[in-house]
Amino acid sequence: MKTLLTITITLYISCLSGNLAAQYTSPIEYGISADFGRSYYDRLYYEDYRKFKDDGEGYISHFKSNYVWGVGFWIERHFNRNFSGLTQLTYHQTDILPDIYSQWNDSGFWYARETHHHAQAEIGMRWYINPQSKLIFFTELKGGVNMFVAAIDRPYQKGKQVNWDAFGYDRILPVASAAAGIKWRRFALMADYGHDLLRARRDDPEKLGFMDKKAGILTQRIAAKATFTIFK
Repeated sequence: MKTLLTITITLYISCLSGNLAAQYTSPIEYGISADFGRSYYDRLYYEDYRKFKDDGEGYISHFKSNYVWGVGFWIERHFNRNFSGLTQLTYHQTDILPDIYSQWNDSGFWYARETHHHAQAEIGMRWYINPQSKLIFFTELKGGVNMFVAAIDRPYQKGKQVNWDAFGYDRILPVASAAAGIKWRRFALMADYGHDLLRARRDDPEKLGFMDKKAGILTQRIAAKATFTIFK
């Protein structure tokens, strides 16, 4: 009887330990994300604009969005308790000052509102610093591509205008991002920073002539991001 009880307890503990380990280190997790922040733009012109000032001349070299928000879907593949791989698809909508992105060296006043729509795909790695704690700190690095899907202008009159070619700028660009945050059970909260790896150039030879390779717009994005694990 004592031997049978010992075997039963041993088997129970073994199964329980296996279940706990499986719950803690699920090989694949699926989830959703939401973020809110702001985009910052650095623009170089096709001529020497430094002789002008950002005082109404139209040569605006630095500007920012009113806000940017996004939603996404992600898959995480755990290699061990400390490291995992990430795949992420995200949609972003940017509310920006009308015309400031579209014009070569001017900002217009014909529209009440302008929104930009982007789709982004990234892959990367995540490092869990203290995986055995209830509150787990982590950092992550990702790289991928960002696609300018469309820009929608809303005139002061009724209706809207849709621009599908990113105002002549490059629509697809390589991007990189980094994040740091904290995870509790199925929830995670982090600070996320994204950066274009190349400037978006505008190729319009009929109006602008030869395009300097250093000219164009470079975008950065800072956001607070929350995620939730749906399946694990």
